[in-house]
Amino acid sequence: EISKLAARFKAKAVVTVLELLPLVRAIQEECASVKYVISAGKPVEGTHNFFEMIKADPSEAEFLDGSKIDTSNEPAVIMSSSGTTGLPKGVVLTHNNTQLAQRKL
Repeated sequence: EISKLAARFKAKAVVTVLELLPLVRAIQEECASVKYVISAGKPVEGTHNFFEMIKADPSEAEFLDGSKIDTSNEPAVIMSSSGTTGLPKGVVLTHNNTQLAQRKL
């Protein structure tokens, strides 16, 4: 089911815990769009470690100039519903949605 969702949403990255890494590797084999795996826990070859990523110095990051992304409407994350009334559906959160949620925390 997860492979089907990743393919339907054209997922580019999957964030996972180490215990589910074998499942994510299987998803990568079935879904060519998944290029990046971000894991929590100890560093594992072939993945990006979440805790190392958040330590990175953003001052050295290269950002696109003149980005045409409308952050109030462009999807940032597509989460999956539980599918209690049928098949799971994509729940789209825009960049603006995630910023509003952060402000409420």
